[in-house]
Amino acid sequence: MLAAVAFLLGCGVPAVRRGLDPALGDATAVAALLVAVAVALAPARGWIVCAALLLGLARAPQRPPAVVFATRPVVLDGRCLAWQPLPEGGIRGWLDTLCSPDGRALDREERRLAFTSPQSDAVPALGATLRVAGVLVATPAGTRLERACWLARSGGATPVSVVTRWRHALRLHLQARLPAGESALACSLVLGDPLSDQEELAEAYRRLGLLHILAVSGMHLWLYDVLLRRLLPRRLAALRWPALLLAALLSGGEAPVMRALSAVLLRDGMAARGRRVSAWTLWAAALWVEVALVPPRPADIGLLLSYAATAGLIAAPAARTSAWLRRVLQPSLAAFAATAPWMHALQGTVEPWTVLLTPLLAPLFPLRLALYALACTPLGGVCNPVLHAVRAAEGAVLGVAERLPGSPWAMPQVPTAAVAAAAAAVLMTLTGTWPRAPAARATGAVLALALLVLPAPRRPGLVVLPVGHGLAAVIAGDRESFAFDLGSADLRPRRLLDAVLLPELARRHWPLPAQGATSHPDSDHTNALQLLEERHGLRRLAAGPGQTLDLPELRPLAARLVGVRPALDADRNGSGMVLELRGPRFRAVLLGDQYGHALRQLTAVLEPGPLDVLLLPHHGLTTDGLPELLDHLRPRMVWAACGRNDWPLPAAAVAARRGIALRTTLEGPLALP
Repeated sequence: MLAAVAFLLGCGVPAVRRGLDPALGDATAVAALLVAVAVALAPARGWIVCAALLLGLARAPQRPPAVVFATRPVVLDGRCLAWQPLPEGGIRGWLDTLCSPDGRALDREERRLAFTSPQSDAVPALGATLRVAGVLVATPAGTRLERACWLARSGGATPVSVVTRWRHALRLHLQARLPAGESALACSLVLGDPLSDQEELAEAYRRLGLLHILAVSGMHLWLYDVLLRRLLPRRLAALRWPALLLAALLSGGEAPVMRALSAVLLRDGMAARGRRVSAWTLWAAALWVEVALVPPRPADIGLLLSYAATAGLIAAPAARTSAWLRRVLQPSLAAFAATAPWMHALQGTVEPWTVLLTPLLAPLFPLRLALYALACTPLGGVCNPVLHAVRAAEGAVLGVAERLPGSPWAMPQVPTAAVAAAAAAVLMTLTGTWPRAPAARATGAVLALALLVLPAPRRPGLVVLPVGHGLAAVIAGDRESFAFDLGSADLRPRRLLDAVLLPELARRHWPLPAQGATSHPDSDHTNALQLLEERHGLRRLAAGPGQTLDLPELRPLAARLVGVRPALDADRNGSGMVLELRGPRFRAVLLGDQYGHALRQLTAVLEPGPLDVLLLPHHGLTTDGLPELLDHLRPRMVWAACGRNDWPLPAAAVAARRGIALRTTLEGPLALP
């Protein structure tokens, strides 16, 4: 068991630190092999734990490449794995074995690709080789093909597995018998399909820490096992395992389901031999079965959260003699405490309402399964009203929960070590391992809570986030943070906040911005700022044309907003504000989309250079008035907040002629100091 814990730590620490250097990953793999040889020659617990830790480092995710936001036309060949009609017309399908028409592999990591097509007069055959032309959309969330036109190539069909055909038939059957929203949810719960048609529902579950209820997970297989044990009569008990195996295959062999299946198999196999295996042994054995059988590949955060949550459930089970409320809430609290440090390290938040909402909403899963099964029978007509009632009740609960404070609780300024200490205190309380003296327990609880209040040490500075075509800049002083623009044309506002802003703030221990300003009102500069206002009460500041506004809250940095006067009052890009920032060792100027008259006006407002960093106007797409501003400010470096489709930047040549270095957010976050 100690070796399993060491393996998870070896995977998890680099994962939350945004990946491992590839060379270091190769070195740890070699070291793990050498230590494994030493273990074989002279077995010792310490060497075994060391080998597991090194193996975890070797399996840790590597540092991701530069952020790519791309939209480009492509033509590719691929085998059709599945398809389904869309409510608005056309089909959605999935392709694998992708390559270009000349046989070259697609330059994407995904082996499978989802596509949407307006064609509805015909559908592709399973296993048919399709030539598909469409728009390839690549974002940090993944790659998809939109507005695709497909043509089946003659003689290109290859047989697909029986399981693939079953999954396809069940998908079509569920879609035909259930309402649109419920059919998408049914395909997610049973088949593991992404909830692309139910993004609002998925986002609500994600923010409240409940996404494990909505997607295929190990919890679902355990529920299947419990239901089959209770519902199958004794003479049909042998059907339980075929049913569990069928459920796992229909889910697409998702990792959480397969690891739960392996644990159930180990438990039942040992029970058949008359041996009772401890839960911790099952926990560790399932991990090593997964590591041994799955080909070497980077461990994802799902593995960490699955095993952490299960460890919490094992460590702090509720006694059968406990009050019913404790029996309901304690498992949820234990799983929350075990996963909270990992979630905070990844995204700077914890989701405390999951403790109450998981036991409240989890029973909807078996209820929905029963209704889905009934919908496939001649009595299916009675299911839709019940499903509508379930969805309405679910929406009411989620609506109330989303308005509660701390959903999620964003605290990026708190060190993850403090969250881990508080979580350990919770688990120790649940397991009864605290000192027995009431004074010692109270002291320990107070110290654990104090850790969550004390902020981590941080360095003031500036960071411009990689959001594609848009601008999101955050400036942090000793006490507060300030947002200068927060928007993107390539990312949804919620994803920008939850997947880009909060993790970066957590990495730097900066608090959420309490104040903000926008360079101008375009959506690609403001859409996420509006969401931050709604969620966390951010207050906007503004400086009118020709005015300046100092920001004393950002000390020791000296920051001021400068209002720009456009040539025409109706000129959105030429109006707005500019941010000037001075630190102990740097000076920076951040522009919005200003051009022409507005840039020339700034030469009279801003002090002459030299300047450390100038954020280029209009994502590097503007050159009108830029040469005069560069000559006046003389920056040592220019930054561009841009997307892949903006390249090549017209402003790059203007900067290169003056010998000024250029960096873009395509490389990742840009930061000072």
